Formats: sequence, C-alpha cells, structure tokens
Amino acid sequence: MALSVGERVEIKPRKTTTSQWHGLKGTITKVFDDDMDRPFEVKLDEKQLGQVQHFQFEAGDLISLDAHS
Repeated sequence: MALSVGERVEIKPRKTTTSQWHGLKGTITKVFDDDMDRPFEVKLDEKQLGQVQHFQFEAGDLISLDAHS
C-alpha cells in the first residue's frame, strides 16, 4: 500500500544507521519521486532540541498508523 501526504506513520528503520528514530511517530509532509533513495519526508511529533524536525525516510522504514485504525 502506498503512503501518502498527511498519513500518520511510525518509524521502524531497517538499517542501524537510522535506528535513533525507531518508534518515533510523525506525519508525512512530502512525497518525492520514486527514484529517490528516501522519498518520504516526515514531520516528527516529538521536537528534537526544541525544533520541529523533518526527515526523509524510505518506504520500508515507515509503518502506517492510519491503516490500523
């Protein structure tokens, strides 16, 4: 199932390099072209260092929360 803008997701990274984001939740704010490594931009719910953060992830790193409700 394709993820889309506005969808609520939980981050479950497959790679250890992004494991610091494991379990964080956020909202997809942008979806880039499929040819990008990390086409999904996610705005995290939790502020990091007092700032709202946007990070890009691969589809396999994200689990939709909306689909389960």
